[in-house]
Amino acid sequence: MAEALRGDVTRFEIVELDMEALVQGLETGTIVLPLADPENQIVELELPAQQVQLRADGLVEGALRTGAEEVDRVALPPEQNYRIGQCVRTREQFSGCGSLTILDEGRTMVGGILVHERLGLTFFEPVDMIIGGRQNPGLHIIYNVTGTEVTEFGEGEEPEVVGLGPADMSRPIPARLASLSAETAFKETSIVLDGDVEFYEIDKSTVWSRQEEVFNTVSVVYGFLEPLSAESPNNSNWGLDLEIKGQEVWVSGGPTTTDGDDLIAEITDPNYFLLNPVADTEVHYLFVGYNVAGLYGKAAGIGNSSGFGSGAGKNHAFGEGRSGQSLKTRWIVMAHEVGHLLGGTHGDGVTDGCTTFIIWDICGISIMPGGGAGGPTTRAPFFSDANDGNIAGVLNSVLP
Repeated sequence: MAEALRGDVTRFEIVELDMEALVQGLETGTIVLPLADPENQIVELELPAQQVQLRADGLVEGALRTGAEEVDRVALPPEQNYRIGQCVRTREQFSGCGSLTILDEGRTMVGGILVHERLGLTFFEPVDMIIGGRQNPGLHIIYNVTGTEVTEFGEGEEPEVVGLGPADMSRPIPARLASLSAETAFKETSIVLDGDVEFYEIDKSTVWSRQEEVFNTVSVVYGFLEPLSAESPNNSNWGLDLEIKGQEVWVSGGPTTTDGDDLIAEITDPNYFLLNPVADTEVHYLFVGYNVAGLYGKAAGIGNSSGFGSGAGKNHAFGEGRSGQSLKTRWIVMAHEVGHLLGGTHGDGVTDGCTTFIIWDICGISIMPGGGAGGPTTRAPFFSDANDGNIAGVLNSVLP
């Protein structure tokens, strides 16, 4: 298992989930889920669970593309996406929030994330999605990223190791955190989830749910964790609800370049074919199933508020979704690259900071630093105050 992950996850436990009981719990609204604590010991949590709709109303078909303007429309399987924990937008009730996606029709595999006051940041995902095949129904790896060592996101010097800090339960609740700021800017827009041939061929039967699994985790950060974190200066708190307007994938043809700059140029080209084209105020994200010259991902219009919403080509990004790559890597790459599209910059990220959820902190490297500021394994689920301001400014100027 460790060999299949190639160092992407170094501390994990393998657990066989009782999928029948888990599915029954999802249907009744309460689940018992084994998760990893900061010492990577397995603890069972009883959590509320609620099914969520990630797709836009009327989105019932996926697009299998075989060339320019050539596409087969296929029925999308029913959504099997959930919020777990207290995913509410009031600080009085918030104790943690996460995502869960059932990946297969037989309901033997789930993947997701939980940010929790006692556990910090913990993940779960199926063994078979990492090693391939369908030989291990119900078998999952469960891991916590608190204190994990850094890996490289890109080029640069490796800094001092900074893990996610433990929750601080000693402080009283600050009055200003009692409820969401009236100035929090909640915005809505749409996203098209895309994939290349290699991503499709990892497991053709789960291509749509694998897109949704990663998107579901990112939605938790953008829609719940970010607006519930401590207030940023100048009332720059924000929240973003993204809705899937299209799900597409290449089954032949499409991008093959291993050069990140060339790949961005290809997907921002006006002639790049999408059955569901994106407006300038919407997002296009391509899952790439191969190694793009050492890059985890890349975004067009990086690092400036004139990117998203300023014209064609500024709202496209790609991220790797290769076989053997952990959910924690796919999650942070998507959160990072979409953050670029919205105005987040490497330079305004922090390598040793904290965000506060009521009376507990999550500390570490924020979402946006690049280079040697630490890899996907160590990113904490928050944006720095400076990037909060950058993104709030873009959202307020571009979206109604």
